[in-house]
Amino acid sequence: MSARSRVSRRRFLTLVAGSAALLSSGSLAAQSAKPAAKKRAARPSPQPKPDPLAKWSEEAAASTKASLEVLRKHPLPPGGDLSLVFMPIARSRRTR
Repeated sequence: MSARSRVSRRRFLTLVAGSAALLSSGSLAAQSAKPAAKKRAARPSPQPKPDPLAKWSEEAAASTKASLEVLRKHPLPPGGDLSLVFMPIARSRRTR
């Protein structure tokens, strides 16, 4: 063998150590794929405290729903007045 094609001892040991690390990590991955042992049943957690924001949101939604039901039940005669009439306001002549 020529001097150029030789691998130094340091380079050889580095390659062997890297290969061993790759092989051992593969076996660790295979071991970790096994199902874990069953754990004991956890204690039941205490009831969570009610969230005041969620309670308020539910009350607001119920109130809005009730208001919409009242509005939808109100009879409107055909050809009645419009509930909204657009009337533009004249621009003031003063400048700021």
